[in-house]
Amino acid sequence: MHLPCGSKTCIVYLMRNKKLRVLRFIELFFLVILPSLFVLTGVLLIEYNTPKLPKQAALTPIDTRSLKGLNPSDILTDVLYYSDKEVNIHGIVVYGEGSCEKRSCPDYDSCCGCSSNRDLILKDTTSNLFNQSGEIKIFDPGKQSICQRKQDSCDYDCNDWVPGGLYEITGTLVVVRPLGLTVSRGYLEFYLEVKGKHKISGPTPVENKDNMLDTTIKRFLPIFAPKNL
Repeated sequence: MHLPCGSKTCIVYLMRNKKLRVLRFIELFFLVILPSLFVLTGVLLIEYNTPKLPKQAALTPIDTRSLKGLNPSDILTDVLYYSDKEVNIHGIVVYGEGSCEKRSCPDYDSCCGCSSNRDLILKDTTSNLFNQSGEIKIFDPGKQSICQRKQDSCDYDCNDWVPGGLYEITGTLVVVRPLGLTVSRGYLEFYLEVKGKHKISGPTPVENKDNMLDTTIKRFLPIFAPKNL
């Protein structure tokens, strides 16, 4: 039944509806809105009063590559990584290239044109004529050549080093970075500065033959000794 808006009954009906809406709002406020405000306020207070932990820096990945039991070829894969590190390497010690000038020499010193010192090289045990694998020069501290030419002789004195022998060597890889050039393996000079060594075994017959051949070639060229013997 539609009541005219001006009637007494209509006015009473509208007032009741208004009171109901007010009561429902009050009920909603106390049951939902007010508890939510309390919860939100509590969370903000807890967050505000909780001490802030310092942010952790990003962890740098740790390189776990070993510095022991290496071959020369292992070093050559990443020279800059092993730079200035003490490493333990095993391999075969051989003579480096000899350097001789063409010169007329007296009979008592047929190799007078050859350099007074000669380097030693540590190479992989698997290296041979057909498979030239990793090789690293080895020096005494201060980059002193290990082998010195004997007086009036084609032979070199390498102290207690035995060319052709299998060695385990401990030393520091020294990398010389030339100025003005891009840092890459192709432009780097590097060598192993020896701190300790242990001879595992002597030279094999084949290695002895190579060393004898190297010395014999120089000995039987009394006048002109070729370069890069």
